[in-house]
Amino acid sequence: MPEAPEADDRDLALDFAKGILIVLVIFGHLIQYIFYEGDGFWDSACFKSIYMFHMPLFMAISGYLSRSGLLGKSFRQAIGDRALQLLVPTLFWFTLLEAVKLLMFPRPPDAPGNLLQFMHDFVGTYWFIWAAFASFLLVKLISIFNSGSARSLLVSSILVAVAPVTFSIFPLIKYTYPFFCMGFSFAQSRDWWTSIMRYHKPLLMMSASIAASLCFMAWREDTYVYNNLALIQDLQSAKDILLMFFGSTVASAVMIEILLQSWKLDARTGWFALSPWKWGRARSCCTWCRLRYSVSWI
Repeated sequence: MPEAPEADDRDLALDFAKGILIVLVIFGHLIQYIFYEGDGFWDSACFKSIYMFHMPLFMAISGYLSRSGLLGKSFRQAIGDRALQLLVPTLFWFTLLEAVKLLMFPRPPDAPGNLLQFMHDFVGTYWFIWAAFASFLLVKLISIFNSGSARSLLVSSILVAVAPVTFSIFPLIKYTYPFFCMGFSFAQSRDWWTSIMRYHKPLLMMSASIAASLCFMAWREDTYVYNNLALIQDLQSAKDILLMFFGSTVASAVMIEILLQSWKLDARTGWFALSPWKWGRARSCCTWCRLRYSVSWI
């Protein structure tokens, strides 16, 4: 497992992993809106395989890389810096894109166009930015009292995940917050995890792969957070939500190992033509993705 880098010491392997996840987000949207008509995409094996892990793993990496910001800064400085890194650029690009859209496609006179609608679209379109910021804020609050112990993070993850709130993007925050906590916990105990993986990696990865395959076969339309809203209503919904979290966890574990090993292999052989990711400091290779998704600071 790579060390959690400081703010000015980027880990290129994790930058590469985030870049691949961004590409998968785009491909997932193509499957949803271009390749299928109606709701047929829910049954797509490719769509399922992407959506089982792409945002959970992205949030886990975000939590992993947030350790120095969460523990090394005061509350005001940490939240202020994170807002400048996430919310301000996102607001700028969203406002710019909306202005361009209005110039090219003027609104009908009777179309709603108030500030409330603007904020609704801003939050809904970039929900993952708000989820990352909300997760950072909550973990920072927890770390003030007990330095973000694993037990307190586990309790908070459970409480957030089972909270009966379905308003706006809250179901998506409920889904991704536990993975942010998981990544942050890994960063705090990376030495222990490194020693565990050194001796037990084959067994752990084989077990995770088998579990991910079984979850993939059991995954259905109501397993997606977009449909179950992470809301427990009865026994079946509880099973769907448990499968969602467990399946996403094991699938994310398998995929991060695949991505990190791909990076290491290319560093030795250059087989995968990933050299653009190595130019300068990998972030410069994600310019287009930053403009579109505003996630390179997560």
